[in-house]
Amino acid sequence: MAAAMPPADPEHRFLLESLSNADPLTRPAEAEANILWQNRYYCMRIPELLPKMLLATKWNILDEVIEMYRYVILSLFFIFLVFF
Repeated sequence: MAAAMPPADPEHRFLLESLSNADPLTRPAEAEANILWQNRYYCMRIPELLPKMLLATKWNILDEVIEMYRYVILSLFFIFLVFF
């Protein structure tokens, strides 16, 4: 588990921002899914990306499923810290 949430590079931040404004039920393209996955800890700062992260997860790969459970738990913890 990562101790800190490293910032995405500027090009990826622009893409992540545009994905957060897109339809949450539209599956991301393979390249977008890879960028989401590479920046998953940064994405915790953008709650609107959770549906995209869930769609980008390869549910048939156990390591990704475990990581997604961690991601959801950490996201909820981060939201709790920010808003409460």
